Amino acid sequence: MTTGLQAPPEQAARLRFVSLELTQRCQFTCPQHCYAESGPTQGHGSMTDDDWRRVIDEAVALGTDTVQFIGGEPTLHPSFTGLVHYALAHGLRVRVYSGYGTALLCRRIGAGQVTSVDVDPYLVQAAADRLGSIGLTPHLAVADLTQPLPDQYDRIVATVSVPRIPAGWLTALRPGGRLVTTVSDTGLLIVADKTDDGGATGHVAWDRASFMSARTGDDYPPSTLDAAFDTAATADGEVTVSPLPVLDVAQA
Repeated sequence: MTTGLQAPPEQAARLRFVSLELTQRCQFTCPQHCYAESGPTQGHGSMTDDDWRRVIDEAVALGTDTVQFIGGEPTLHPSFTGLVHYALAHGLRVRVYSGYGTALLCRRIGAGQVTSVDVDPYLVQAAADRLGSIGLTPHLAVADLTQPLPDQYDRIVATVSVPRIPAGWLTALRPGGRLVTTVSDTGLLIVADKTDDGGATGHVAWDRASFMSARTGDDYPPSTLDAAFDTAATADGEVTVSPLPVLDVAQA
């Protein structure tokens, strides 16, 4: 038996979330894995400020409650601040996917309290140079996140996704500490607190988020979804449009 579900018209018409790629410019040149091919010499595209404001207006009219600014590095767009204020003035919740997380944490809690790691020596050195140029000296290390971490921490915030929480994270997390991460190839955001027995308990947060999958070396394997999307785009068959709102996994 096949059962078809029809969403109420008001539900089907509502666009709850939009992601706006403001720019391809970025302070880093990440080798191979940046899907946007961003870099220091890339531009901001052909969209004008009026174009971006019109998109926000249309999203609001469709019932959107959350807008996400991405890039490249979205804060490098000359109108980034104005567009954020414009979205906030329309009652939207605003998210920013920025590479400045370590710098912001240093300013908020002190550089001596912050450790940032990456598997690529180039990115670690580039981050050290840029942070040092503004007087910030957090602990930086080249490390494989799927292996034991170099110290113990009160909080672990992963800006890469993992298929499962590595055991090394729980070892590195102090009792009562909290970790936040995303599950690979999903929009699931996990928040968990370490328990006295060395495990962790937590929940899936209401918000969704997504990051590149954690790697274990300098190899950059293709996404496991690539073949599926290629097949969907080229295979014979009937194509229909669902009346239900769905997550665009390719853009999540």
